[in-house]
Amino acid sequence: NRDLVAKWDFNSAAPTLDSRGNFGELTLSGTAKLTEEGLELNSGGYARAADYKGPVIGEKTLIAFLVLNDLDDLRPAGSALTLDAINQDSFDGLVLGERRDREWMAGSNHWSRTEDLSSPAAVEEEAGDLIMIAATYEKTGNNTTRVTMYRNGVYLGQYEKGNLATWPGGNTEALFGCRHLVGDSAHG
Repeated sequence: NRDLVAKWDFNSAAPTLDSRGNFGELTLSGTAKLTEEGLELNSGGYARAADYKGPVIGEKTLIAFLVLNDLDDLRPAGSALTLDAINQDSFDGLVLGERRDREWMAGSNHWSRTEDLSSPAAVEEEAGDLIMIAATYEKTGNNTTRVTMYRNGVYLGQYEKGNLATWPGGNTEALFGCRHLVGDSAHG
């Protein structure tokens, strides 16, 4: 089933709500704030939507539209969008700059579904432009995860690594800004 499971539009009349109704209301932490331009995340800021009540998420595509205002302050690396398990250290996210400066990757817990991309297009060169970053996660016939990444529709790379993670109701949260949470501690 390839139905849209969740969607946030930070310029809508209800920016903290998942328009599909599967996640609870978004909470803002640290320096995170909603502005006329959308969700603004500065160092230490992140947004979290928990209380997931939708179908189990397995194969998926994560997509985020964002503007990077500054490429000089990317440490510790953050994520444009992450699916995170609440009661264990397991996540999949659209991560920037964790292993290589300014480079996108499909981040995961202990890099279990992560490999570096070899595409120069995965490296951010300029700040200020609206970009779209996406990663697809598919289960292969040999029980591994096939991950494919795109930036503005341009293919960045594909690899197979690790088992496909699943995200059930009651134990899944969506994060914007940080890579993942361990307890109440934000990473990235």
